[in-house]
Amino acid sequence: MPFLSDIQAGSQLKLRPTTTRVTNSLGQTYHECKSDDGIFEIRDRTNDSNGTFMVIDNSPDEKLHHVIDGLYIGSQDAASNLPCLNECKITHILNVATGIQNAFPQQYNYLNIELLDVPETNISKVFTQSNQFIEQALADNGCVLVHCNAGISRSSSIVLAYLIGIHRMQYEEAYQLLKKARVNIRPNDGFVRQLNEYAAEIEQRYHS
Repeated sequence: MPFLSDIQAGSQLKLRPTTTRVTNSLGQTYHECKSDDGIFEIRDRTNDSNGTFMVIDNSPDEKLHHVIDGLYIGSQDAASNLPCLNECKITHILNVATGIQNAFPQQYNYLNIELLDVPETNISKVFTQSNQFIEQALADNGCVLVHCNAGISRSSSIVLAYLIGIHRMQYEEAYQLLKKARVNIRPNDGFVRQLNEYAAEIEQRYHS
């Protein structure tokens, strides 16, 4: 086993340098490689295999995206965009970000549920609370913005849970509806699993 022998002997002569493509929880893509002095380097702008450039977009994401009547989704930038909040007649804001303070606590009704965007987070435990907050706001003729940090994983999962739990949609139906509203949604794998389990639970509840 020559390869194993090389590793065990600590030989670097026969090992070829590689570049690893990494996609983080915000959907940003970069390349990581090890320099000659043994230090890992991150290259935010580098050639992909097809010759195009990978560039992280750090521009503000201030738009509120309409999902259904009275319900919007967005990022932390959208949650601090007062003109758009007023234009969309927002009355309630559901903040599921980490480390993001409420921008206008005197002007809107807030619910804060701090969630980590990792597959291990038990997001399903807050579905009842978040659904009740949204449902009550809409019953009072209000409009709700659901936001996290990037508006990609946590906030989309909360909105999907509302569509599944209150509107009794299947996961894929809810996902396609939300995807039309905000194209870059992407719940992490753990959230997708929990949402599918939630959809099955709702289905069983109404057919038992």
